[in-house]
Amino acid sequence: MNNDSDRHKTNATPQCAACDMLGGAYFSLSAAFALGSGPAGPSNVKNANCHCFSMCDLKSANNFLNSWLPNSSTAATMPLSWLRYLHAIYGSQLPDALDLTKFNFFYHGDDDWRRKHEHLQWPMASCDMESIKLGEAGPASLFVHSQRSFKTIGRECEPEVCVRWRPPQGSQPLRSVRVKSLFIIPSRNGTSYGAVVNGQYVMPAFGEFGLTHTQLFEVMRFRTGNLFDAGYEGTAGNGCWFWQVMGSGIWVEGNRVWTSQFKPVSHSGKINDRAFVDNWVQRSNRFNTSARICKQSPGNATLLCRSQFHNFTGGVPNKETYPAMAYQLNIDVLRYHVGHGDSMLVELVVTSGDCMHGTHPIHACVPVRTMAGGKGQHPCVCDDLHPALNCLGESESITISHNELRTRT
Repeated sequence: MNNDSDRHKTNATPQCAACDMLGGAYFSLSAAFALGSGPAGPSNVKNANCHCFSMCDLKSANNFLNSWLPNSSTAATMPLSWLRYLHAIYGSQLPDALDLTKFNFFYHGDDDWRRKHEHLQWPMASCDMESIKLGEAGPASLFVHSQRSFKTIGRECEPEVCVRWRPPQGSQPLRSVRVKSLFIIPSRNGTSYGAVVNGQYVMPAFGEFGLTHTQLFEVMRFRTGNLFDAGYEGTAGNGCWFWQVMGSGIWVEGNRVWTSQFKPVSHSGKINDRAFVDNWVQRSNRFNTSARICKQSPGNATLLCRSQFHNFTGGVPNKETYPAMAYQLNIDVLRYHVGHGDSMLVELVVTSGDCMHGTHPIHACVPVRTMAGGKGQHPCVCDDLHPALNCLGESESITISHNELRTRT
């Protein structure tokens, strides 16, 4: 009997004709069928409500990140259980980067996961978020740190279930990561959808600073009702905000991308990216706008006047000014670091027209094209009733029976 912790010795990348139809990122069925029935597959559906690991508190999250992730970077060396998880997220065409130790987003085994992947057990606990009021929660209420955690839902799985997710000997990462904070993303019915891990060790590669062209970004976001904190996303020149992650299987595209080390202009007005501001000032002066730079006394930081955006925003408060500046520069994606050290993340703001001029603030879904799959090759239809960015929408019916899928693979 095959054990899921065994490595592949024959076909390194199992083929699945139906997987391309599924597209990954919570599409209708998982690629588990293509990999055959096994200990993590259909035979263990009865254990679907149990968990082997959790990210609901820091101790459990660090245990998961240090003890459970295989140190594999290719499909040929990936344990079958983890390969099934990757195919469930991405479909048949996996991304080039498969190093799970670099992932900073992991889905939780909530009701939506089990419904969409009923034949694939994913023993990650969902967290009890009954105390979080959806549509009213701000980021601070979802922040897990040394003084804040959530309870784990459900029971622990039997040892014979969990052992199948243990990395093979020699495959366990040789490291001792100590994550100090993470965000728990809410799902429906008082449960959690996933977790975004903070910290420099999982930072997506940044590449060049300044202006670049046509890139795909893997992202995650959630609905917030704290409009002042969220900046009225989608309206009044505020843009659509994301975390850049590895592990969601959901993508957005930027054609003109500006990358800064930190926010180009801080909330107080301090300039962090002089090249970005200089480009904007030159363009503003060229078109005789009301933009101007306000200078403090010598020795103080140069501040950017916020008043120049009053007409642009129609009087609605802006949390930040740089999305409107990027829009005026025909930049459609801004990217930069937020936080410091152990709490650092990459934030991404889409500043194309549909994210700037909406009549109502957006929820979880965004008014720009989102894509699914290992390389964004599939459409992603978002269900806006869900608290988090997703591909759970049902614009197309993809229904494949168990037996039919087996005959295709």
